Order: sequence, then C-alpha cells, then structure tokens
Amino acid sequence: MEQEEIKKKQKRVMIYIMIISLICVVGVSYAFFTAGMSSETSTTVRADAGTMKITYSGGANINLAGIYPKDDVWATKTITVTGNNTTDAEMYYKLTLVVDSNTFKTDDPLQYELVSTNTSTNG
Repeated sequence: MEQEEIKKKQKRVMIYIMIISLICVVGVSYAFFTAGMSSETSTTVRADAGTMKITYSGGANINLAGIYPKDDVWATKTITVTGNNTTDAEMYYKLTLVVDSNTFKTDDPLQYELVSTNTSTNG
C-alpha cells in the first residue's frame, strides 16, 4: 500500500508542476506581448505626407494612326508633375513610358524619348 501512495503523491506533484509551468509560460508570454515603453507618448511617432499631381496635356494616352518611319517627330506629349510637399522630407518620383502595343514591323523600330524640363529650383 505504501508504494501505491508514493506513486499517487508523485503523480500529484507532477500534475502541480505542469500546471505551475503552464501558468508561468502563459504569464511570461502575456507580459512580453503587452509590454509597453513608458517613455513613449501618443505624439512621439508622427507621419506627414505631401501630394503629387500629374497633369497630361490631351489625356494620358498617345494615340497615333497611319504612321511610318521618318526623321521628324510624330507626336509630343507634355506631362506636368507638380509636388506639394508640406514636410521637410524629400519627395522622389520616377516617370516611365509604357508601350502597350507596337505593331510597327520594320528593321528601324519606333523610338521614344523622355525629356525633363525643370521649371523651378526644387526638381
């Protein structure tokens, strides 16, 4: 009988140890994920942004029909980029030309050129 009581006590002790371990793990996890920095305030982190406006003369597309190879310019597209930056941070932008379809079949393909004209001292 004494052996049986010892086994029951050992079993009880193991169950208590597992319960206490589980409570400790849950408590430490909760403390870790809810810990905050006491020196932070609601206004410590602030984000500002500006706006970038793009204006296309005659719409955003360049549509041409009946073109053929020649040295003269077929079309000129004027794009105005205006930045309204209300912050001290620099506002970067990148312009690219995307050609959706070019069915002009020749050894001398169409050529495209992007030219920048800065109208102020901030570009």
